Amino acid sequence: MYYQVWKCRVCKLTNRIQQIILQATIYVYLHLFNLYNVYFYYLIYKMNNSSLFNVKETEEDQYYLLLPQLAIVFISWIQLIFSLNRFKGLLKFTSPELSAFYLFIISGACKWVAALSIRTNSFGFQLTSSLIGTALYGSAFVILYNNEFDMPSKQQTIGLFLSLITSSLWEVQHRMVWEMES
Repeated sequence: MYYQVWKCRVCKLTNRIQQIILQATIYVYLHLFNLYNVYFYYLIYKMNNSSLFNVKETEEDQYYLLLPQLAIVFISWIQLIFSLNRFKGLLKFTSPELSAFYLFIISGACKWVAALSIRTNSFGFQLTSSLIGTALYGSAFVILYNNEFDMPSKQQTIGLFLSLITSSLWEVQHRMVWEMES
C-alpha cells in the first residue's frame, strides 16, 4: 500500500515537472517569436526601402507567400500524424500533437521570413531565420514522435544537428542561385 501511494506521488511530481518544462518551453518559444517579430519588421522596412524592386508588388506578394508555407506546415504535420499511426479522428489530438502543430506553425513563419530575406542583402538574417525554423520543426518532430514532452535522445539530438547543417546548406544554395547573373 505504501509503495502505491509513493508511486502515485512520484507520478504526480513527474507530471508536474513535465508541465513546468512545457510551460517554460512555450514561454521561451513565445519570447523568441516576439524577438523574431522585431527582426521581421526590420526586414520589411529594409525591403520597402530597397530600390531593387517595386514596393507595392512586394507588400502584396509577401503575404501570398505565406499561404503555401502554411499549407506545407499543415500537410507536414498531418503526414507525420498518419505516418506514426496516431490519427484517432477529427479533433481527437493529444496535447503533444497539438503543441507540435503550434511549433510547426511558428517554424513555417520562420521559413517564410527566410524565404523573404533572400531578396535582401542580409544572408545572416536569412540563415538565422531558417535555422530557428529548423530547430522549431525538429523540436516539434521529437515531441510528436515521442508523444511526450521529454528531452530528445542522443540520436534525436544528432538528427537535429544534422538537419541544422542541411538547412544551412539549403540557404547557401538559395543565396547562390539568387545572386547568379542571368
